[in-house]
Amino acid sequence: ITYPWTAISTNNVHIDSNQINYGYITVFGSISNGQNNYFRGNTITNGYYYGLYLTGYSGIKFNGNTVYMRSNPYYTGAGLYLNGGYTLPPNYFEINNNIIHDVPRYGMYINATHQSGATGQIYGNMIGGGYNDSVSPEGIYLQGNFWNIYHNSINLDEYCSSNAGAALYLGTTQTIDIRNNVFANTAVAGNVLWLNSGPNPGWTFASNVAITNGGNGSAGTPSSIQMFDTGQISITCGTNNSSGFSR
Repeated sequence: ITYPWTAISTNNVHIDSNQINYGYITVFGSISNGQNNYFRGNTITNGYYYGLYLTGYSGIKFNGNTVYMRSNPYYTGAGLYLNGGYTLPPNYFEINNNIIHDVPRYGMYINATHQSGATGQIYGNMIGGGYNDSVSPEGIYLQGNFWNIYHNSINLDEYCSSNAGAALYLGTTQTIDIRNNVFANTAVAGNVLWLNSGPNPGWTFASNVAITNGGNGSAGTPSSIQMFDTGQISITCGTNNSSGFSR
């Protein structure tokens, strides 16, 4: 499925309960400030580079989808690539209750921000395992402001030769609320959490669980393991114990 390569304005498009299979990019969309667009309940399989590649959307809703990539995808791609730009109220992004695994480098790559008065949702997603990039795989890469990240389970199960590989990678972000997630690194290198900058006073980090298996469980500038210290749980599991996250 593809929109025109030239960005257009597309509103009120609902893609619901389909099975979409194969392709260099299984679903491609490039629009200019489109609103009220939904992807719901779809099964998206065997993409080579991206499961979905979406740019220019203002507050897209991507809920309840299942994304499986090929067993040998191009190594720098993503299950979901969202470059949404700047979203104004009342629009906001919803990325909820999706299953994404067997991905190249990223489970989700999100570069999208909100203006004050709108907050994006990343709720209840299960990401991993089956990464194919052994340099810097990341479960969720997030850059942007005003996001809530709640009740997600992310398993990083691929060796990382770069320090930046992480279950959750936070780029330049402000006003981020991260609660009740399980961040697991069941590989032998890499991190549970990587902070490109921060933390800053606009962040809330509460009631999360970190699971490590020979990986660092900390990284970034400054060290992010401190974010698990108060009222949160850090667990070291046995060798190659990634049960509960694999396909």
